Amino acid sequence: MKTGIYILKSKVLPDRSFIFRAVDEKLTVIMHLALLKDGAHPSERLQAHYNKYGADDLSVSLLFVCNKFELKQKEEHFIERFKPYFNGTDPVKGKKLIKVLVEDVEKEPDVVIENAIIEPPEVEKAIIPEPKKTRKPRVKKKTK
Repeated sequence: MKTGIYILKSKVLPDRSFIFRAVDEKLTVIMHLALLKDGAHPSERLQAHYNKYGADDLSVSLLFVCNKFELKQKEEHFIERFKPYFNGTDPVKGKKLIKVLVEDVEKEPDVVIENAIIEPPEVEKAIIPEPKKTRKPRVKKKTK
């Protein structure tokens, strides 16, 4: 269980992918698969692909390891860098497709994760700037 950025790729169409962030990889993958199974995933492209090819076509791998405070920034970076088909901009409508992340799932959905193959991690080797740290102002001590 690693906190980081993950990529969900199609085996039939390897140029199509979906990038998402996860505090708990297994739980987040199960959540995405549950949404796809129910036909309720916010990414219309990913939902259509799942409906056509099924869960056996999808594989998940680790893209980048980071702490939970950097997740949103790193996810935005990788989406901007790779422009993944399933959560990118729709060129026809010109609108951003919705990305989903549920960090607190009360119970595990009745989805079998065996249908999706979780591959060994392929960690990104790109140099990503660290977030800027702000300094706290000094507090002057009172002298007696």
